Amino acid sequence: MALEKGKISSSQLIFLVIAEMLGVGFVIPPGATVNQDAWIAIIFALFGGLLLVLVQLSLAARFPGKTLVRISELVYGNFLGKLISLLYILFFFHIASLMVIDFSNFFNILFMISTPFIVFMILITLVAASAVRNGIEVIARCAQFIIPIVFISTIITGILLAKDFNLENFQPVLEASAPKMAWIVYRTAIFSFSPLHFLMIIPFTNKQGEVKKSVIKATFISASLLIFVAVRNIGVLGITGSIYTYPSFQAVRLINYGEILTRLEILIALNFMGSGFLQYALTFYITTLAGAQLLNLRTYLPLVLPIGVLLTFQLHYYNIVETMEYQDVYPFIATVFHVIIPVMTLIIASIRKLPRGES
Repeated sequence: MALEKGKISSSQLIFLVIAEMLGVGFVIPPGATVNQDAWIAIIFALFGGLLLVLVQLSLAARFPGKTLVRISELVYGNFLGKLISLLYILFFFHIASLMVIDFSNFFNILFMISTPFIVFMILITLVAASAVRNGIEVIARCAQFIIPIVFISTIITGILLAKDFNLENFQPVLEASAPKMAWIVYRTAIFSFSPLHFLMIIPFTNKQGEVKKSVIKATFISASLLIFVAVRNIGVLGITGSIYTYPSFQAVRLINYGEILTRLEILIALNFMGSGFLQYALTFYITTLAGAQLLNLRTYLPLVLPIGVLLTFQLHYYNIVETMEYQDVYPFIATVFHVIIPVMTLIIASIRKLPRGES
C-alpha cells in the first residue's frame, strides 16, 4: 500500500525545489560574510551545487519510483540500509528543528519581542502539520501560490531601491581571501543548492521523464533570485550589510517615497512567512514519510502528531547568536548526508549493477 497517493506535476516539482532552495535565503542571503563578493560566491556555489544535484538525480534515475529510504535498503541491504535511513530521518528532523527556530527567531526579534518564543513554534508547527496531513499535493499547491508572490515582491523591492543603489559598494572585487571564499562557496552550495528532499518526492511526480529538466531549471531559477537579492543588498547597504542579521529586512526598510510608500519591510516578513512555512512543511512531511517507510507503516499520518510535538518542544532552543555560529558547523554534518553517502551509494549501485530485478 502506497504511503502517499498524491501526485505532483513537473511544474509543481519546480516550485517545491525552489521553495526548498530559497528557504530563508532571500532574508539571510548566503555568502554575506564575504561582503561585496557575496554574489560571486553564489555563482560559484551554483555550479558546485549542480554537481551534487546531478549525483542525486542519477540516483533517482537509477531507482525510478524509489525514495531515499528504499534506495538505501536496496543498495546497502536490510540492516545497514535501515540504519542509513534512520540517520537520514534524524538529519531531516534536525533540519526541520532548525527551520522552526529560524522562523520563530525572526518574528520574535523583529516584531513581537514580548510574545513567548514557544508561541511561534506552536503556531507554525500547527499550520505545517495541517499541510503535512493533507499530503504532498496540498504542499505543492501552496508552493504554486506562494513562490510567485515571493518572486514578484522581491523584484518590486529591488526596483524601488534603485535610487539608493551605489555601484561603488561592489569595489574592490574579490577582496576576500581564497580560503575564505572557497569555504563560503562550499557552505552556500551545501545550504542552498543541494536539497536532499527531492529524492523523497520525485517518486510522486507524474512525469518521471521531466524530473531532471525540472530540478535543474528550479536550481537556476533559485540561484537567479538569490543573486538578485545579494546584488540588491550590496548595492544598497554596502559592507554594512554583513553586520545585520537580516540584511534584506534592513535594505527594504530604506524604501521611502515621500513618506507615503514606506515601511515595505512588511513584504520581507510576509515572504519569509510564506517561504519559511513551505520549507518547514516540506521537511516535516519528508521526515514523517521517511519514518513511516522505515517502520513499514500503512500510512504516515500516525507520525505527524508525535513528530510535530518533538519539533515544537525541542530540548535545546538556539538563540540567534548560536544559530549564526552554527552556520560554520552545519556544513561538516551536512557533508556526510549531501555528499559522502549519495556519492558512495551511486558508486556501490554502479559496481553491483543495481537495481537488478528489485525495482
